[in-house]
Amino acid sequence: MKRSVNQFKLIAMSLAMVFILTHCSKSDDPTQTPEQNLEMSERLEEVFGIAQLNSINRLTIDWDDLRVEVSAMERRTGYESGLRLLLRSLADNHSFYTFADGRFASESQIRCDGNVYDFSSLPDDIGYIKVNAFSGSTAEALALANSIQQSIREQDVDGLKGWVVDLSNNGGGNMYPMVAGLGPFYRQELLGHFIGPTQQEIEWGYSVDGSFIGDFTRKVTQVEDPYELKNPNLKVAVIVSNNTASSGEATLISFMGRENTLLLGQPSCGLSTANSSFSLSNGDRFTLTVSTMADRERTLFGGQIMPDEQIDSDQDMLERVTEWINQ
Repeated sequence: MKRSVNQFKLIAMSLAMVFILTHCSKSDDPTQTPEQNLEMSERLEEVFGIAQLNSINRLTIDWDDLRVEVSAMERRTGYESGLRLLLRSLADNHSFYTFADGRFASESQIRCDGNVYDFSSLPDDIGYIKVNAFSGSTAEALALANSIQQSIREQDVDGLKGWVVDLSNNGGGNMYPMVAGLGPFYRQELLGHFIGPTQQEIEWGYSVDGSFIGDFTRKVTQVEDPYELKNPNLKVAVIVSNNTASSGEATLISFMGRENTLLLGQPSCGLSTANSSFSLSNGDRFTLTVSTMADRERTLFGGQIMPDEQIDSDQDMLERVTEWINQ
């Protein structure tokens, strides 16, 4: 997400103010030089300014009070303590911070720990597609999307009765190669929305040969040889668990509203919100929750997504999938 001119102005003003405050007060940390203390305050102001302008909860946070609390925490125990207080106060459970040296800071209270179902005994006349978490380069994203579609192509034979799409171990990452790979199940459709706190929205979906954001022409991941199902009306059982999180939940939402589709398993992890990543001036990266996921009909989520039927054991899952697809 690009910052607006007003965002840069706000950050610049904040940096100017913290410069004045730092040079008018004595550092609480005698091990730091004045220059180091100034850099630390500027960095926190940069993060604070981004959060104030873009946080999904920006309309409900008392930013003046929070600024006082975060600044006091930073003066007492340092930058990371102030940063973690800010992350907790954002109350979205999805924002996080990555230091340039690879360290990671998150104050999420949500832990994803659910079933990963065993489908090794699935009948041969039911296709099986498993999509796990993914983060990688553009080339790797394209490779993933192509491999998913190729797996669909190879299993789509005469006599096939239905499909299982297994998202039970999909903890998130980049949703767009997932959606692009599963495109044969969607055809050309708007699949969901990202909705912000002032009801601004951005659509996502699948169109002809890839996933898009905003409109059908803004492709994110395009497959090289898009496949069309022999029978696009076959039943699809989509498997969800408490491990299904973030982009995994977006991929799950993409099936909601599709005909002949049943969601089976456990409630999802509960991170059905969208993040934007901001590069900071010192090389760190701030990943901030900026909107809530919604389905095709704009039904908002933001927390756990409930399956149509809750199933815990492997055997019960296998029996229910087989029974439903053969009905």
